[in-house]
Amino acid sequence: MQVIDESYQLIGDTGSIQKQVQIPLRGQIYDRNGKLIVANVPVYDMFVTPRKVKKIDTLLFCNLVGIDRVMFDTLMTKAKKFSKIRPSLFLRQLSQEDYAHISDAMIDYPGFHFEISSFRRYEYPTMANTLGYVGEISEKQFLEQEEPYYRQGDYIGLSGLEKYYEDDLRGERGIKFLMMNVKGEMKGSYQNGEQDITAVVGKNLYTGIDLDVQLLADSLLKDKVGSVIAIEPKTGEIIAMVSAPTYDPALLSGRNFSKNYKELSQNPYKPLLNRVTQSSYRPGSTFKMLQAAIALQDGVIDQYSTFPCNKHPINCHSHGYGPHGNDVRNAVQNSCNSYFYNVFRRIMLNNPKENSFEGAVLGLNAWHDKVARWGFGTKLGIDLPS
Repeated sequence: MQVIDESYQLIGDTGSIQKQVQIPLRGQIYDRNGKLIVANVPVYDMFVTPRKVKKIDTLLFCNLVGIDRVMFDTLMTKAKKFSKIRPSLFLRQLSQEDYAHISDAMIDYPGFHFEISSFRRYEYPTMANTLGYVGEISEKQFLEQEEPYYRQGDYIGLSGLEKYYEDDLRGERGIKFLMMNVKGEMKGSYQNGEQDITAVVGKNLYTGIDLDVQLLADSLLKDKVGSVIAIEPKTGEIIAMVSAPTYDPALLSGRNFSKNYKELSQNPYKPLLNRVTQSSYRPGSTFKMLQAAIALQDGVIDQYSTFPCNKHPINCHSHGYGPHGNDVRNAVQNSCNSYFYNVFRRIMLNNPKENSFEGAVLGLNAWHDKVARWGFGTKLGIDLPS
């Protein structure tokens, strides 16, 4: 083989080839007007291959990277449990300053290497539940991969838009082959980089959000519990989506993810709950317009049909009558409970068996089918995991 291809002799001289995975930057997220919402901050992750770690000064290493001996032993035990011959994450998200401080000294510590990574930076403390967060892949997700793309310790979108658009935002990983000598010293790229694969940055995501409207909605729900959503009716685009109380999305980005997530999950007001998509709310009086449309279509009322507002058997607020009395126009305008009680009763009994229990069941089922045609009881298809 060495006679045919000189690169094999070169490999023998240098000792080994190290494959370094190049993690691309995630795609950024913008509002409908091109305002940046989510960006990236470059950081460095330290990986360890346990079998290559030979007779290092553990105390000096701990002082260098800013950890204690207990933490070092814990991380090494975890790495060995994963694999003694495959690299696994040792320390995450060292800043550029930290990396510059220790990189030159790492030549004395074989078995450790760095890969450039990033974490999310949020330009505004808004849309936490909608944007979602990026976190370390779980063991279950790691084992259930259809294709072996992620490694232990890799970051992945875990909720919100970050999860829904993970395949687009994550980009495509690159691979760089480096020649190492028997001392673990880097001796340049393998075959002048001809076998390297260039990483591709993730695609940017442009949302339907109007950041100015979003921030206004945030201010309206300050110190309140509830939700606000603004939709463009012609397209279904989400212009603003607020769930309150909320949290600063920056809390779930960076090295303090676990600590901050625990505190948020134990908050009695449940800031991690997206009340827009994960809570149930009655439609309230807005449903009266749908009831009116069904009743008019069925012919059980017309535009001049009237019912008195006698607050029986369901209460109603005091309101006046229109020029034609308490007709459907006036009932919608004043949200008359008594009127729509009678409307619903007529819809229910609009069948040949109107005076029996069986007739009531028939009427209810027919009413249900008509309501379902308006989309009630079906998923909207919004691009959020929940």
